[in-house]
Amino acid sequence: MSKFVTLTCEWCDDEYERHPANADDSRFCSRDCQISNRQEEGNYVSGEDHPKWKGGNGRETLRERVLERDNYTCQRCGSESDDVRTQAEVNLHCHHIIPKAAGGPDVMENAVTLCERCHKRVHRERSNIHETAPELLAELREVVCE
Repeated sequence: MSKFVTLTCEWCDDEYERHPANADDSRFCSRDCQISNRQEEGNYVSGEDHPKWKGGNGRETLRERVLERDNYTCQRCGSESDDVRTQAEVNLHCHHIIPKAAGGPDVMENAVTLCERCHKRVHRERSNIHETAPELLAELREVVCE
């Protein structure tokens, strides 16, 4: 006795199997069929039109874009890293100016390149910025979030 049920894809008419717990929500055999269906219905949104789009070409992470913008240089002490070997030695980090835990957005304007040493120091000194300096946090939010 099979633990799966056989369904028919609404897009390509191929048969596929799903666990009974997932069968009621399943309409397509693959992500490709789901996307093709959405594109035909006009419901598929990607890139700049997608509400969660954060910029870039989709291949670079926020960290990669921030490090490139900051010329692979710690913005606190000036340590540089311009190739993979020196990046490992300097160990650059992407730091959120307004911590994500304090409601900071995951965007370029809220990020800065710091070396590992400076990143640790900033977190030691500013880990509770929302408690110790609420006025500074409010000012940062004004600049970064609007």
